[in-house]
Amino acid sequence: MAKRQTLTVADLRNLPLIITHRSLIYDELNDWLIPQDTQLQIVVESNLLANACYLAESGVGNIVCIEGAPRPASTDLKFIPFSPERRQNQFLIWRKGVTLTDPTQKLVEKICEGIHS
Repeated sequence: MAKRQTLTVADLRNLPLIITHRSLIYDELNDWLIPQDTQLQIVVESNLLANACYLAESGVGNIVCIEGAPRPASTDLKFIPFSPERRQNQFLIWRKGVTLTDPTQKLVEKICEGIHS
């Protein structure tokens, strides 16, 4: 599979998958696969990509994650995007009228700079 440039939903059939424990990602993936009549063979749900990488390298399954997620430097795993491309929107939300601490305000500014550059 590492020689592939992209993967389709059909490519996931019967593959043991390691996915994030975040329900938002799980639900998005499930919604995408159900119309294709593909059932997920989830062998592990993980909160830490580093742990998922170690499991994948030991042959437990294939990781489904977002592009750019930080992986351990020692891993030889390859990211292969889905085709057609799937995008997941992320949101940074805080309560209106709440004064942010200086570190939090700087983080928000850095994130906004990254979005607009």
